[in-house]
Amino acid sequence: MERPTESSGINSRYFGFGSSPKGFDKYLCFTHPSLCLDEIDKGLIPDVVIFDWEYGIESAKQSSEWLKEILNSSPKTFVFVYSDKRNEIPTFLNKQEFDAYSNRFQLFLKGDAKNSIFTTEEFILQYLTSRAGKVTQIKLSGLIIDFKENGFLKNTTDILFLERLFGRNNLIQSLKEKGTGISNETIAEMLGLFNERILFDNHNNLLIAPDSKMHIKKYNPASSLSYAEVATKYGLNALIHVIEVGIEKVNSWALYLNIL
Repeated sequence: MERPTESSGINSRYFGFGSSPKGFDKYLCFTHPSLCLDEIDKGLIPDVVIFDWEYGIESAKQSSEWLKEILNSSPKTFVFVYSDKRNEIPTFLNKQEFDAYSNRFQLFLKGDAKNSIFTTEEFILQYLTSRAGKVTQIKLSGLIIDFKENGFLKNTTDILFLERLFGRNNLIQSLKEKGTGISNETIAEMLGLFNERILFDNHNNLLIAPDSKMHIKKYNPASSLSYAEVATKYGLNALIHVIEVGIEKVNSWALYLNIL
């Protein structure tokens, strides 16, 4: 595809941030995807690209072709597809030609905050800063929260696991009431509010939800763990998965990895 020859230059509006996220060596904005591709051709391989679907007057089909070229030209780059028309775009991306890139791009609606504690812009910024280095604060629904390294969350965006457990409003309210930020102690205390226990089949290393009667009958688990114990030993993702699906296979060495 022929790339248009448009003047370059930094355009801070393109990414929606006023300054470079701390820890990044280079933070470049382009007025056209072709200019980004030109830099990739010259050897500048970005860690992250924020691709504005409505950057110009081209059609949605044209935008999907530019996106595919960026993904293909830079195989280690993660792309945020940032759009005003989130519900219309899957028609162009849910195609076999994008299957190979499915784990390397994420679609976001501009300014969206309806379904998450993060607005779209907050999530992208948290992702960028977590990639750049140590993060000490995060912003959730306008609330500034201290973030301390802990054994439950690998990076700030993992707080979405907590949101799935507690719900958006409950999580925000709990953090407001505690006022101590997010740490091992805070998360363990919040998990301790749950009275339910997860059943455990030691022989097959299976976590089983207490309401999963079929799996309980099949495996006859002999022990149980609190939510906090499951999250500590096997991670929040395993806890959420067993709650949502009913059963989760875990590794005997997961505790060792979680401690690390």
